[in-house]
Amino acid sequence: MKRWISILVLTAMLLGACCRTQENGEENPETYSAAETDRIPVACWETADMQMASEIIGDTLYYVKGDWNPEKGWIDNACIYKKELNAGEEQKIADFGGKGLLLFLLDEEGAVYSLYGTEKESTGFFLQKQDNEGKLVYERLIVKEDDSQNTQLFQGIADASMGEISKEGEVCLANADGGLYLFDADGKLLHSGSAGWDAQSYHSARKGLVNAGSEGIYTYSIEEREILFQKMDTAGGRLQEIKKIDLGVLGMEQGAVEIYDGYEMGILISDSDALWKYDISQDSLEKALDWGAGTVNLKGYIIDAIGITEEEELYLLAHTSYDDVISARVVYQDEEYIPQKQTVTLGLIESYGVVTEIAEDMDIIVLDHKKVLEDLEPYFQTSDQVSEEELLPCVVRAGTISQSLVCVFPHFQINGFWVEKGTVQDGSWTTEEYLAFGESAPWAVLMDGNPKYYYSDVLRLLMQADMDSYVNWEEKSCSFEKEEFIDLVRKVKALPPPQNADTWEYDMDSEKFYENLVLTKTFYMSGIYCSDVIERNGGLAQGESYEVAGYPNQEGKPVFEIIPPVSFGINSASGNKEGAWAFLEYLLSKEYQDRVMSFPVREDSFERQLALEQYRHSDMAFSEEDREFLRFMVDNGYWLKASRALEISVMISEEMAPVWEGEKTVEEAAQILQNRVMLYLNE
Repeated sequence: MKRWISILVLTAMLLGACCRTQENGEENPETYSAAETDRIPVACWETADMQMASEIIGDTLYYVKGDWNPEKGWIDNACIYKKELNAGEEQKIADFGGKGLLLFLLDEEGAVYSLYGTEKESTGFFLQKQDNEGKLVYERLIVKEDDSQNTQLFQGIADASMGEISKEGEVCLANADGGLYLFDADGKLLHSGSAGWDAQSYHSARKGLVNAGSEGIYTYSIEEREILFQKMDTAGGRLQEIKKIDLGVLGMEQGAVEIYDGYEMGILISDSDALWKYDISQDSLEKALDWGAGTVNLKGYIIDAIGITEEEELYLLAHTSYDDVISARVVYQDEEYIPQKQTVTLGLIESYGVVTEIAEDMDIIVLDHKKVLEDLEPYFQTSDQVSEEELLPCVVRAGTISQSLVCVFPHFQINGFWVEKGTVQDGSWTTEEYLAFGESAPWAVLMDGNPKYYYSDVLRLLMQADMDSYVNWEEKSCSFEKEEFIDLVRKVKALPPPQNADTWEYDMDSEKFYENLVLTKTFYMSGIYCSDVIERNGGLAQGESYEVAGYPNQEGKPVFEIIPPVSFGINSASGNKEGAWAFLEYLLSKEYQDRVMSFPVREDSFERQLALEQYRHSDMAFSEEDREFLRFMVDNGYWLKASRALEISVMISEEMAPVWEGEKTVEEAAQILQNRVMLYLNE
C-alpha cells in the first residue's frame, strides 16, 4: 500500500529513541534477548530528518528527505534514499535538486517511479522510472494543454497521492478526488477513470490502492462493517466486480484495520490482534501473525510498513508510544534468517521524553479519567513559541477534558453532511428534524451502508453529538434506562426500512445520493480545495442543489466534527515532561503550522491557508462566502471522539441489536445497557 499523504513531516520525532546515548555521546543500544522470542528486532528508525514517505521492499528501506512546499504541493530539494535494514550505509538513489517531487513509488524489484515538476516547466511535469541501481529507464513529460478536458486530466494526475506498480511495470495512480490514471510499462498514459470514491467520502486511512502481485491491483474501501475490494482491469481501464470481507466475521473493528501490499502473498490486512493474508482469488483468509504471541510481541504497535523477501519472510516497520520509554520503529525478522540480534541506527535524535500518541482506538475520556494525561496549560503559559490564545478555539475546546487542556493535535479535517438544499437552517438541525427527514422519504435511506446495520448506524450517528446527555463521567452515572433514550430508540426503529435490502449494494461512487436514494452524503474537508461535489454544486455555501449540515442533536445547535489524524498528550508518569513539551511545542509553532497540508490549528496559520489563491495545482474557485462558511464550521467544530466513549458506543450497538431484530423490547435492552455502562464507569 503506497499511501503517501498520511505520513507527515517529522512523524519520526514522535517515536523517540530506542537506542539510548551514553554521557560520552556514544550509542548504547538497548538489549533484546533471543531467548525470549524468536522474532528479533533488526533495525531502529531514529531520524530527525524530514521523512515524507517510507516503504520496505524485501529487506531494504526506501525513504525521502526534503523541504515541504505547501503552496506548490510538492517537496523541494527532495532526495530518495535506500538502506538495507540488516547492514550497510545509507545510499542516495535519486536527487531532485531544483525540482519538486510530487510522488514516488516502488515496484517489487525496487525500481523507483517518480512524479515531479519544475519551476521552469510550468506547463507540465514528469513521470520518471529508475531501476534499483538508480539508472534512468524513462522520463515522460506530461503537458498541460489549453482545452478543459486535458486541464482536468493534468490536474488530476498532479494531485495523485497514491499509486501502485503492476507486475508488468504499469503505473496506476489515484488522488483524493477519486481520479484513477493508468500508464503503460513505458510511462505512456493509457486510461483515466474513477477509483470509486470522491473527495467527500475519501479518508486516507480507509480508502486506497493495494498490490496483490500477479492477481493485480485493487482499490479498497474500509467501511463500518466490511472491506470492499475492486480489481483494476489494466487493459480496459475499468474496475471490476466488488469483493467483500465481513469485519464482523473476523471480530475486526474498523478503526484498527490497515491494508498492505502482499504481492504474491495476497493482500495483507492488519487489525489490533493479528496480521491476515487474504487470497482474493480464492476468497480465503489465513492468519499470518498473532501480534500478541510470544514469538511476535507486537501487540499495541502501529505497523508502518511491511516488506516481503523472496522467501516470504516479513520485515515489519513498527512503532509504539505508549510505553514509559518510547520505542522507536523496530523491524522484526525470524531468527532463522538473523542468527543473532542486530541493530541498525538510521540517524540519531535527542529523546523527547514521553509523548503519548492517542490512537484511534484509544478513549481520551478514559485516559483523562485515569489521570494518564498531563495538564498542558502551565506549559502554554511559559512557552515563547505558542500560547493557548493562538490556537483555534475549537482546538482548545477539543483537547479540554474535565476543564483541563490535556491533548493537542497539529492539524485536522472537518466533517459534516451534504443534504438537499433547504433541509437545514444555518447547517444545524434537531434530532427530531433528522428523523422526520428520513420518514418523509420512505423510498430512500438516511445514509448509505449495509442495510443489515441500518438502524444501528442511524442510532450511532444520533448519539455522536449527544453522548454527554446520557453519560456523566464526573458522577459516574448514565441514563440509558430513562424514557428519553428509550423514546429515541423507538423513533429510530419506526423509520422506513431500506428498500430492496437483499439486493442493496454499498455504492462507493455515491451515485445513490445524487439519485435521491440516499438522503445524506458524508462531507470531509481537509484543506482549501474545490472537490467534485463543490464544483458540481456551484459552491460550498451558495450551491444550487446541496448544502452542508452538521450532526443532528437535541438542542439543534450547529455541530460539525473535527477529525485529527493524530493527537498527542504528555504522559503524567513521564520522567522528562519538559522534553515531551518541546516536541509538542514545535508541532504548534508557526514554523511547522505554516507547512501542514490539512487545516492547521493555529489561527494565524489557518487564516494564511484560507487566503491562498492556489492550493496545490488547482485553479481554485473558492468564494469568500465559502470561506466564511468554512470559518463557521470550524468555529462550531467539536472533537466528537473526546465526548463519547468508544466502549460505550460498542455496548449500545451490541445491546440494541436484538431490538432491531424484534427479539427484545426497547425497555429490556435499555436496562441491560444501563447495567453494563454503570459497571464500566465504575471499574
